[in-house]
Amino acid sequence: KNGVELVLPVDIVVNKGFPAGDTPIDPQVVPADQIPSDMMGLDIGPESCKLFHDKIVDSKTVVWNGPMGVFEIPQFANGTRAVAQALVDATANGAFTIVGGGDSAAAVRNLGFPEDGFSHLSTGGGASLAFLEGQELPGLKVLNPQETLELTLFGRYIGTLKGDGIYFMNPCCVAVKKKKKTKLN
Repeated sequence: KNGVELVLPVDIVVNKGFPAGDTPIDPQVVPADQIPSDMMGLDIGPESCKLFHDKIVDSKTVVWNGPMGVFEIPQFANGTRAVAQALVDATANGAFTIVGGGDSAAAVRNLGFPEDGFSHLSTGGGASLAFLEGQELPGLKVLNPQETLELTLFGRYIGTLKGDGIYFMNPCCVAVKKKKKTKLN
């Protein structure tokens, strides 16, 4: 109806429980709709990695919030690695890519991806999503409701707020410009 395609994993990497303590690491790939009841999904599978990569590199704007799997364990990091690589490839092709969230930011760093491979890397995942939804953020305050301000994210217009003063959000996430083009930090 709205021209939006929801892409879901087609295969999942499973294990008999979370790999900690005495639980062995024995990854297996199963179809996404056939996860055995005694197994736990811990990553997306190889077909999903390819599917997600192809969709991401064909996009103009990508907001990624949350790793695909338990990236801290190498056997369950391939999905997160594939999505991060897809964002790097998309960025190189001119897409605007945002990695939002502490776990996602930690994942791209831990997996060795260069931070400049993405348009923006933020640790404020929940706040970033709330902002994109148009929710009012407690940390975003308007001191004088008499003036209109434009919000830009790395040079792209993302909204207008009425007011003058200081706007607080994630560092380096939102640039606030008065109509006079005066930047506030």
